[in-house]
Amino acid sequence: MNRKLGTIFSILFIFSGISFGESLEDRVKALEEKVKQLEQKINQLESKTIQIQSEAKNIPQTKIPASIKPPKPVDFVVLSKKFKEAERGELLWNRDDKIELKVQFVSRLKKNASNIIGKMLLIDKKTGKVLMETPVNINKALNIFKGTEIKPGEKLTYRVDFLYDKRKPEHRLARDLPLEQLEVKFKPIEVVYSDGTVIYYEH
Repeated sequence: MNRKLGTIFSILFIFSGISFGESLEDRVKALEEKVKQLEQKINQLESKTIQIQSEAKNIPQTKIPASIKPPKPVDFVVLSKKFKEAERGELLWNRDDKIELKVQFVSRLKKNASNIIGKMLLIDKKTGKVLMETPVNINKALNIFKGTEIKPGEKLTYRVDFLYDKRKPEHRLARDLPLEQLEVKFKPIEVVYSDGTVIYYEH
């Protein structure tokens, strides 16, 4: 019995930090006070978490109207163009004929970004007619070891695929024309910065 009481008093002493000269009632009050202090700290942390979440929801999202010339997010150069016929033995997502462009993009942004989203167009230089277009999402999501942020001035080489339909004459023309007779355009739609800010482009 005495050993159990000694253990209890030792535990109370450790948690309360109060000498044995004080009464048990004083020690209990001291422990209750420490519990209150811990609860206050927990509440402060929870309030801080809610504040951070609220601030994250209020990250600015800006739309740039067509009347204002928006900043150009990327420069690019087309390195090559080729037509690739589907191989029927390939996996399901590779069973389409396509025109492939090898494109090197260079970020012109002033800060890090996670995604630069837009569309790429193939245009007949002679007539100015859009022959084909395809969505493009420039990102480094798979570059886990090198970092997933697109840095200002960084160069990224992508393969851009245009799905080919032989029934469409404009697709056949895009296939047959050499790269020198095609104008390639990139139209930005959305830029997602690493800090969560989103810029939308209107066309």
